[in-house]
Amino acid sequence: MRKESIYAYPAVFRKEKNGLFSVGFPDIEGCYTSGDDLLHALIMASDVLALMIYTNYEEKDIEAPESTPIEEIKLGTNEFASYVVCDTKSYRWKHKKDEICYGDAPEGIKVTEVFYIRNGLLLVTFSNNETKVFDTACLKGPVFEALSDPEVVSHPVLNEMGVITWKNGEINVAPEYVYANSTSDVPEGKGSFFADVMISLKEAIAYEKGHGTAHIRMYEYDDKAGSKLVLDMRGTKAEVEAQKKLRYYMNLPYKLEIIPDPVEGGFVASYPELPGCLTIGETMESVIANAIDAKREWIGAALEDGFDIPEPTDLTKQD
Repeated sequence: MRKESIYAYPAVFRKEKNGLFSVGFPDIEGCYTSGDDLLHALIMASDVLALMIYTNYEEKDIEAPESTPIEEIKLGTNEFASYVVCDTKSYRWKHKKDEICYGDAPEGIKVTEVFYIRNGLLLVTFSNNETKVFDTACLKGPVFEALSDPEVVSHPVLNEMGVITWKNGEINVAPEYVYANSTSDVPEGKGSFFADVMISLKEAIAYEKGHGTAHIRMYEYDDKAGSKLVLDMRGTKAEVEAQKKLRYYMNLPYKLEIIPDPVEGGFVASYPELPGCLTIGETMESVIANAIDAKREWIGAALEDGFDIPEPTDLTKQD
């Protein structure tokens, strides 16, 4: 099958006595349609052209006929000729599902919720109430090249058929493929992230409306050790949001200053960007550990009291 999906053929339009417009394609046998008005006829013409080219040529791996130059088209009374453009990509997608093996994907499976996590990972809830992680990196081919752009892949849209799409439907992937290629375990090598894992669609809807409970799992990654579950909690929306915010601020690269204590001995550690956040330790190892605990307590208290928490002024420095 040819890679390009765009075709252009001359069509003959004729206004009928009843006001309708009939359309025919001299180069494509049996390719006819009509419309209530000219705009409707153009839309119908493009659709029928795509269907006929796909079913009569692409699906049979036959080369579509050459397009006749429009000036050579013979016209009758009340007729005019115009090029019509079509894209067979939508028909290719509709029919290719029957040609792909989807492994253990349940028949009729659909996507009910999709959330972008990060690094090309999607958190997907299916119509059977399973929640899995789908790595878009498994989508290969020219049509999916745009998903390498974070601005594109981070904006998935679920259409009315339960299909995940991007770029106004220009890119899409079958629910069966997503299910068969998803995992209940978080893929390794994708950096650190946290994600809300909705146990069921009912809970997901309740969570979105600010009611009921939610479930949160936080994973961290190490290139050698792989994935590690660092937090698994269930609670109210407020409790889950508080954990997410704490995690967010704890991962920011606040500047840590450590100086010797000339009076008591040992060391004093402080975070200049977090006023009043300081601690001490007898050794360098202990003061660093104490500093992390102090930062966690400082941020937790600020969140609980509703204080604004400043973010690091220099994000290139790590503590």
